[in-house]
Amino acid sequence: MAKKKSNSSVGYSLVKASRRRRVRSTKVGTAVSTAPTTAGQMRSITEETDLEQFFAKAEMRGRDFAAEKLDPKVILNSVSFPQEIAAPSVPCFDYLPNKLRMPRKPDWRLAGNAEAFLQLEQKAFVEWRKDLEDLQQKGGYILTPFEKNLDIWRQLWRVIERSDVVVELLDSRNPLMFRVPDLEAAVKETCPNKVVFLLLSKADLLTSKQRQFWADYLTDRGDHFAFWSNADDRTQKETEAQDDEMESPIAESDTASSVSGKGNADAAEAVEERTLQATTTLQAGELLSILKGLRPDVDTSQRPIVIGMVGYPNVGKSSTINKILGAKRAAVSATPGKTKHLQTLIVDHDVTLCDAPGLVFPALHFGRHHMLLAGSSNGITVLS
Repeated sequence: MAKKKSNSSVGYSLVKASRRRRVRSTKVGTAVSTAPTTAGQMRSITEETDLEQFFAKAEMRGRDFAAEKLDPKVILNSVSFPQEIAAPSVPCFDYLPNKLRMPRKPDWRLAGNAEAFLQLEQKAFVEWRKDLEDLQQKGGYILTPFEKNLDIWRQLWRVIERSDVVVELLDSRNPLMFRVPDLEAAVKETCPNKVVFLLLSKADLLTSKQRQFWADYLTDRGDHFAFWSNADDRTQKETEAQDDEMESPIAESDTASSVSGKGNADAAEAVEERTLQATTTLQAGELLSILKGLRPDVDTSQRPIVIGMVGYPNVGKSSTINKILGAKRAAVSATPGKTKHLQTLIVDHDVTLCDAPGLVFPALHFGRHHMLLAGSSNGITVLS
């Protein structure tokens, strides 16, 4: 019996190819639908709608929801009038030091296993967010947008734990706006031997007199600090030379009128030298020498000293790391918050840098428009 001839027409081949494409598209669609959940774990979240906030809290508490079919209710009057907001009974800033805090990592010894510790972290994070909500609703305060993704905060916790010296980068044009006192307290709580160093970036945008003002302020507080610029070395020197030319006549006249005699001249020269050292923008080698000198107890022959880089988005952490390394290692972007994961970078045998993602900390001193002008927000507003 002759073998049946198979159907090998062009039309049949096209139909089979179309079916294969539909199967592949279905599989790809399934993979893509789950991708945002995975990628969103490290997405910075500073603002949420009411619905997103509700489900985020429910997920952290481990609650499930099921749809129920209920009898419809007719609402005759859909207009609601806001109730009069009573003035806060608590005087301003009385209990803020205990409430306006960054989330803390729970003690791992309180959990028996990894799953229990994960639940402990989520519970502590939910309680932290509830305290901030109470601060706004009961205290009558208005907080800035802040980071609401627990995974981003976990990266900061790890950087603090690993670091011997924690460098807090501040925009030198407004250092107090970007300084986080509770971050410095959290570093000391982790280990009293850890040192917090304030690095005032973008110092090339300040005049010598402005740098002197901030140097005096930080010196009086007993802080470890230095001025830093990511600009080209030639441009930086030209800017400093122009500042010196503009301010030198005033300085010379003040010195001539206030200093008399050889002893006074020597004292004035010593003061001027200390002032110059405090306000000069450092080079990469000078900065590393200062940071290594802050922890003489670390034996670099046994292990390298770990320097953590923390701060708000867009204060120049990635650019600072690239200048220290002399090569582009950390991603730099015009969009605030480019770094989303902890990065460990080896400088040499003695020094290792540990870069944390830029975080927006809860604060009361400024609003969304201030953050936009300072560059720590991208201006995208989530409407509720």
